[in-house]
Amino acid sequence: MTALKSFAGEQQRTLEYWDARRRAEDKAERAAYERINIEPWNGRNTHYYSAEESNDGVERFEKTWEFPRHRYYSASTEDLLALAYDDALAAKISADRVTGKDKNLGLSLLFHAAALSGKPGPILDIAYAIDKQLDADLEPADSDYFYFALKRVAKQMGFTPRPLIAEIESKPEDFSLHETRLEALSNQIAELLANQQIMTVGSTSLKELFDT
Repeated sequence: MTALKSFAGEQQRTLEYWDARRRAEDKAERAAYERINIEPWNGRNTHYYSAEESNDGVERFEKTWEFPRHRYYSASTEDLLALAYDDALAAKISADRVTGKDKNLGLSLLFHAAALSGKPGPILDIAYAIDKQLDADLEPADSDYFYFALKRVAKQMGFTPRPLIAEIESKPEDFSLHETRLEALSNQIAELLANQQIMTVGSTSLKELFDT
């Protein structure tokens, strides 16, 4: 009996340890997400319904949000665009909606959202949304320089890729980009971003960041 009690106690301590570790990891992941992204953290839960459990007799996986979604997600695009000038979240959500129809407007809204918030998430969105060549057998295209310049600016703003992702992602040296030109373009993007933040919200946080 003593041995069983000891085992049960040890098992309980182990469960508490892993539960505490999971909570700590979730907290760290949320903090990392919120440093980069404008949109509020909101996890997704997946529930499996067998054919017997579902209403129509068809098995399915149903995804639900962990928390109620921000009211902007149910607002019209027109209303969001009206708020986008000085509201980073409105700019980001409206950018996601319009990019498929008007890519230039969508990218402009993402850039504006980054300026308002000072967060690098929208800058990365632009980098991945633009059409890139990324062909080591060809001379680097302007879009290649733009892509890596945006990623460099995002890094200056605090983005750090996970180690495994960093290992497999393309690098400027893979495509023979000229460092002087890449650096100049990165500085130009950073200056435009900082100036837009100053003009829109009067903040100099990005200018101070880029000047260090």
